[in-house]
Amino acid sequence: MTERNLAAAARHALVNLDNERELRCNPLVRGESLAYGNLRLIVLTALESFGSTGPATNKRDLRYAILVRCDLGGESHQSVIAAMEISRRQFYRERREALLCVGDSIERRVAAATSGRLPAVAVADFGDAGEAYVEALRAAGQYRDVWREASALAPHAERDSKAIEFWLVASEAARYFAEHSDAEEALRMARSWKCTDSYWHSLWLASSIGSLQWVAGNSSDARATVERVLKSGAEERTLHGKEAVLTAIALVSAAFMEVDCGLWERARSLLARASALAQNGTGAKHQSRLRLETILLRLSGDVALHADGDRARAIAAYRGALEIARVSGDLGAGAMNAVHLAVALDEADVQQALSLADYGLEIVRRFYPGDRLAEATVSLVPLLLRARGRDAAREAMAKARRHTLGIRDSLFMDFAEVAVATRSGDFEVSLERAEELSTKFRCHGIGAWACDAQLVFANWGSQRRWSRARSPAPRDIDVS
Repeated sequence: MTERNLAAAARHALVNLDNERELRCNPLVRGESLAYGNLRLIVLTALESFGSTGPATNKRDLRYAILVRCDLGGESHQSVIAAMEISRRQFYRERREALLCVGDSIERRVAAATSGRLPAVAVADFGDAGEAYVEALRAAGQYRDVWREASALAPHAERDSKAIEFWLVASEAARYFAEHSDAEEALRMARSWKCTDSYWHSLWLASSIGSLQWVAGNSSDARATVERVLKSGAEERTLHGKEAVLTAIALVSAAFMEVDCGLWERARSLLARASALAQNGTGAKHQSRLRLETILLRLSGDVALHADGDRARAIAAYRGALEIARVSGDLGAGAMNAVHLAVALDEADVQQALSLADYGLEIVRRFYPGDRLAEATVSLVPLLLRARGRDAAREAMAKARRHTLGIRDSLFMDFAEVAVATRSGDFEVSLERAEELSTKFRCHGIGAWACDAQLVFANWGSQRRWSRARSPAPRDIDVS
């Protein structure tokens, strides 16, 4: 088989992974009597072996990200080229090399399976390859497929701990495509499994429950849920590898809740703890470490911009997070960091800011129609108003409103509409709605946004009025 045909066959196998009829027509496996589950496992294992064997390198990560985003995720070549900031020639060169590696691996694995050198496997027994496939779908923003795969794999997992992890991933996926009933069902299933490694799964479960509570507007409950489990765990300085990374990710999630509440000192404390744990995460999976590094930079940027007023430091942090997300192929993190970098750049480089904003919103609208879309839209309203006018801002908000939003995100969208009304000169309307929103924000424990709602109509021209940085923080909750 020529190299051109081998690359084409590898691409066909990835694109048609879930189409048995098409997969059996693939020249790499045609005529073989292997079960569909075995063929699917061979393709998944070939992709996983390419993405995780050997030391991590930028080139290997780039190639893996291209396959995940284009051939598994179905993202357009143009958007991936723009997101990764590479030339069209480099994109096609790296993609071709990646497909050749996967094609060669599939060919060798099929030969080994048909000669009896690989044991037969059950359809659901995907092991590490199945987990890698779910992770690849998560990175590509394919959350409906993540829900389908993770919820199908969970009942057949070899270990209770792995079943819990699959159910929690399924819950996250359902939340992102705004099916909260499915998310709650997945959490119920996760709770039904018993596991000796109780603390780590309790921590992950608490983070998932906290996320749903947060979207529902129950901010005090969400913060308390996560904090109680963190306090009951092992001494942080004794943690290493996977445990250190998992705990650090939970700490960062809790810190983002504190940011929304304007509790900056608590956010700083959680950031410092998470950063210390990140130093001990050497033994964890490469992708998990990259994810942690990305969200740490994002949180550092938020603190620098909104609490310290240090725009230069914020820009550097957001740029670093965006670059890591691009290299690792994490579509959602890349889109959201593009949005936050656009907010930080704003008047310093309006054209670049708008370019980043357009890219981020395009990706988020397509793949994350829930809370990420609301967050991205609300964050970009000031930039859109200044650079493109109120019609552009209203259009962006209307597109976000088409999707199902939780109470918290609906409140933030209402707040953005107050800002647009202020820009339009409807001061009486904006004042009345701002006071109403202030009350609602306080009812849901988001005191910093309540203060902003009272201020936003007073002086639209000041970015500080939009920022949560100078809002007086509400009293901390008691989580003891």
